[in-house]
Amino acid sequence: MLVSCNGDVAPPKTPPPPETPPTPDEMVEEALRSLQILNVIPPDVPLQLLLAPEGRDQLLAYVRQWKTQADATEGGTPAVKELTTDLEARMKQARQDQNAALMLVLCDLVEELGSKKGIIGRYREWARIHNNRPVVKLKGWFEFEEEGAEQVYAFCEVYLPDTEEVRRVVVEEGEEFLGLQFLEIIGKRRGMRLRYLATKDTFEVHGP
Repeated sequence: MLVSCNGDVAPPKTPPPPETPPTPDEMVEEALRSLQILNVIPPDVPLQLLLAPEGRDQLLAYVRQWKTQADATEGGTPAVKELTTDLEARMKQARQDQNAALMLVLCDLVEELGSKKGIIGRYREWARIHNNRPVVKLKGWFEFEEEGAEQVYAFCEVYLPDTEEVRRVVVEEGEEFLGLQFLEIIGKRRGMRLRYLATKDTFEVHGP
């Protein structure tokens, strides 16, 4: 017992109430706040240009730590299931949006949470192929006459996501180069239409 200065007996201190564990929804909200980068990964940009390997490792380490803490918390199991369901829904949307970079990150995260669905492998393979589509910058044009016919060539700078190399090429209509085919000139040399040979998808690149 504690005694006050005037000799009275001091009342015992009330112990603080036990800390209330977070609800599953609160745990998931915390995780999604730390994973906000998932909301800003755009389509048609290779993941290598958006997120360094160290950044991917940090995301995986965070989710790994979050799951460990959730598993040790009351209500943690439903929280892990809820976050997994959320990320799997984002995977389906990323596929619809043709967002390969986002898909690659999501596949890693749901596996880190313990998901073993077979579709993850198919999604990852699709994303790997689409993410590796070369990025073409049209730098200018060159033309000359050969045997009375005008020949037009495009000067391009090409980034290869799988090797992170930058190559410079000079190509003409119909030519295949670096996994692409130059299909045709758009308008009055406003740009070029290309085909990605791995998927047969076509896309356009416009000049400066």
